[in-house]
Amino acid sequence: MSTGGEPTTHVRPPDDEPDGPSWYRDQLERLKALTDDEDLDAYLAKVEPRGPREQEMLSELASHQPVLAMPEQFLPAHHRAVRALEAVRRHGFRRPVLRSFGPLTTVVRYPIELVARYIVVSYVQQVSNDLRNLYRLREAQAPLGTLENRRLRRARRDAEDMREVFQGRTIGLPTFILGGAVLPVAASLSNAASGVTDDRGWPFITATIIGLLVAAFVSWVVLRGAALAHRRIQIATRVPLERLWQSIGSAGKPPRDDGGTFALLAIVLTVGAWLVFPLLVLFAVVG
Repeated sequence: MSTGGEPTTHVRPPDDEPDGPSWYRDQLERLKALTDDEDLDAYLAKVEPRGPREQEMLSELASHQPVLAMPEQFLPAHHRAVRALEAVRRHGFRRPVLRSFGPLTTVVRYPIELVARYIVVSYVQQVSNDLRNLYRLREAQAPLGTLENRRLRRARRDAEDMREVFQGRTIGLPTFILGGAVLPVAASLSNAASGVTDDRGWPFITATIIGLLVAAFVSWVVLRGAALAHRRIQIATRVPLERLWQSIGSAGKPPRDDGGTFALLAIVLTVGAWLVFPLLVLFAVVG
């Protein structure tokens, strides 16, 4: 209605909506509530429910266990672990056992050793770094002047020296592997898309076969190198590191090597080479 001949307009207040507050208003109210610590804890507890790892962490914090679970066994276990890491660093990737390929045996052995060397060097570097950090934390928890503090200080210095010793050079192996597998695939698909299938398609068929063979060889090399490194790492370090972690106590589990990851990569590469790649080639030819 109008008053005095002039129309009147009615502006609805923001909170006077028939359907209640909108979605963004709910988010703003929630954001205001999360500025309070108690509200934030309650909200995040709903998002991430409590699990068994939290119970384990709380039990460790509530217990009054010593800095070292087995102080008398700590240094001997530490020395055995250092010796195991030295052995696997020296022997972990050399001379894989292969069937005779004639004059090509050395050529085939070299890339397998490269893969195994990458895994072994990365593993000893990771273990020495984790030991240094773990020893530092336990040394900070041990009171000054105690036997545990002196033992941890000595072991921590050993771990720092190991990090210097194990800083060996590694090649960019993942780039090498992916390049060796992907480049033939990309080249074949590019040939198909650019019309190389003319002249009865023999150039394209040749490129496709070469790509499949290269991808199969790379996957075989990765799998053999991963198996070599993983087996020798397990033989040399599994028992010494487990005993060292037991002597420290409440330290989780020893680090694992990347052999399983590389084996999975080899399997995926094999499936891609012999299943996915031919399908892509077929689609490219039809297109």
